[in-house]
Amino acid sequence: MSVLIGTKVKNASIWLPRFIDQIEQLEGDINKIVVIYGESTDNSLALLEHWKTTSKHRVELYAEPYLSESERSGATLAKLKQDLQYLLKTSSASYYLNLDCDLVQLPKTLIPDLMSKDKDLIASMVWTEGRTPKVFFDTYVFRLDGCMFHPYNPPGLNQTAPFTVDSVSTCYLAKREVELAGTYSNPYPHIPFCKTLKDKGYQVWIDPASNVYHIDLEEIGILHQPINHPYSQVPFIDSVGLKVPPQQVGAQRFIINLKKYQDATAKTYPQASSRVEEFMDKRPLITASMKVLNESEYINETLTSIYPYVDKIDIVYGPVAQSSHITFRDNTLELISKFPDVEHKITVIKGNWNSKEHVQAKLLEKCVSKWMLFLDADEIIKPEGGIAIRAFCMANQHGEAVYARPKQFYNFLHDFYHVAWSQNPISPWAEFGLPHPFLIWRDLPGLNFSQFHTMPTDIYGELIHVDNPRYQGKQKIIDECVVYHFGNAKNRERTLDKLVFERRRDHNPDAAEKDWWFTGELPAEFVVGDFDENELPEILRGHKYFGKRNIEVTQKSPSYKFKILSEVN
Repeated sequence: MSVLIGTKVKNASIWLPRFIDQIEQLEGDINKIVVIYGESTDNSLALLEHWKTTSKHRVELYAEPYLSESERSGATLAKLKQDLQYLLKTSSASYYLNLDCDLVQLPKTLIPDLMSKDKDLIASMVWTEGRTPKVFFDTYVFRLDGCMFHPYNPPGLNQTAPFTVDSVSTCYLAKREVELAGTYSNPYPHIPFCKTLKDKGYQVWIDPASNVYHIDLEEIGILHQPINHPYSQVPFIDSVGLKVPPQQVGAQRFIINLKKYQDATAKTYPQASSRVEEFMDKRPLITASMKVLNESEYINETLTSIYPYVDKIDIVYGPVAQSSHITFRDNTLELISKFPDVEHKITVIKGNWNSKEHVQAKLLEKCVSKWMLFLDADEIIKPEGGIAIRAFCMANQHGEAVYARPKQFYNFLHDFYHVAWSQNPISPWAEFGLPHPFLIWRDLPGLNFSQFHTMPTDIYGELIHVDNPRYQGKQKIIDECVVYHFGNAKNRERTLDKLVFERRRDHNPDAAEKDWWFTGELPAEFVVGDFDENELPEILRGHKYFGKRNIEVTQKSPSYKFKILSEVN
């Protein structure tokens, strides 16, 4: 008698590898495993995709982009439960095993043990991992005689035989026809579901001899949010009178508790921890993450320059809100589709995006690798740079370092011979310095790109790519690597499109058509001048701009102006 396992996953990367490991250890005839995935800010999706390729079972992933924000809490997920019923109905499975994705200890014999009781629907006792005294986890949905289960002295504590209850959740086994007979509705969908079953004459049981364990969310700093009140919106103050924002206090609590959780897990469950570590280590090393729109002028050269040195290439294609003035589309997608992707590294995600930050968040969500290499579709590295990048990531794949920069970043101005660059390789200036994150360790806690211009921040809300004391010794400069950026070495129409985009992004639409080339003061560390074509990457030798000089540069210290001499067709 086969069983279909159903679960829902959202922002679960901390415990998801343990959940996956526990399912892989289960005995019994597993028909398939279906996962409803909710868009996450961590790498849950990447871990699930990795699971699909490594599992001994059939794992199916389904997204839930249709739910409104008000329907995304555990109390309002009736629609997803209905979807799981549909997937059960269209399968050949005889049983349905409901598992919350934050269960981290399951007995190997869970399925045959619950099947042997031959009940309509039967649940395990669900405890919170690591608590002394024992604490029952799901006291809200587990109910008897209209009452919630007591957390420290729940029904079934001193029993051995199965007993009937009003409702259960978290971990239960149901016969196929029973699961399909129930009706889910919000809030807390399992309570009305169990009621409709009992109204139809079915019984809901608990097996007190079957025990599973839920991760202690509070122990790793995941707490219920305070109510929206001015008292909750003030900073903390420490022993020396320093005011600290709540985000940093919460982050510190999380990091401390996460370390304690990981150490305790490794000590208490060494074999499972070893398997989890092996699962994580099997991930690819580097993903090149790219945001792309109308990049036909350089996309082939960019892909060619990075392809041998990365394991995956994720491309998010499409306009962002501030680029709505761009009405034409070139043949970039066609060029990508024709690129000789013999190792099947390239994935394209098409859509319309709210902002560059939104695009970068999508790339972060999709990244399955240990390191992310951010390159724009008009940026190129030489082979020695790619070799050095891969060697660096191999040496630091477990977070020994968390961020790396190229030795130099060259910003070309309209052709291959006029360039601006910084003499300081870690300059924060976006105009001519490093305009986006470069090489980031994917597993950095709280990594996100919610800051302006997709600057990376951590769980503390602090920037990663500047000289941050928190990452002393963990930021590196890759001396063998330089980046050649051709974002301003394009034809007039596309350069103007870019300028309009930047003005709109900066909320200055009136200036969008003015000052086509940069005119202003540069920091003293910057240099503007000629570039020797012999220093260009070899793959640019056949480019249509090669050998053509199209601007003149005039300097009026400390400002610079650029004038077009000719147009490149």
